[in-house]
Amino acid sequence: MTEPSRGADAAGPASPDRGAPLPRHVRFWMRMSRRDLRDLPPPRCRVRVDAGLAVPAADGVPLITDHYIPQLDSPRPTVLVRTPYGRSFPWDHLFGGLIAEHGFHVAIQSCRGTGGSGGQYEPFRNERADGQATLAWLR
Repeated sequence: MTEPSRGADAAGPASPDRGAPLPRHVRFWMRMSRRDLRDLPPPRCRVRVDAGLAVPAADGVPLITDHYIPQLDSPRPTVLVRTPYGRSFPWDHLFGGLIAEHGFHVAIQSCRGTGGSGGQYEPFRNERADGQATLAWLR
């Protein structure tokens, strides 16, 4: 389902307007965060999202991932967030929005058996292997 090269460029240059605009609720919470937390540094770039990517685990189980893409032309570091609690609020605006607007690629992934990812959720059983497979996909 996912093209092999898709992960390879996750930390590479972002083509302008790659991905979709951020959802309205994410933009809203980002504005509220900037208003309430005035010490936050100003954003460095726009952010777009490529949501619902199926990243294959080592055994082929799809792990659903949202990739927040900073709209910058230079290679950027990546922050990986793996969670059994879904990829929406608060992860989407705290990590996906606020961190990505400072130039970091952000990948928010639902753990196996949660948030649309395949397999069965068994706490701590597959986390190491699934995390390593995700890191390999990101590289």
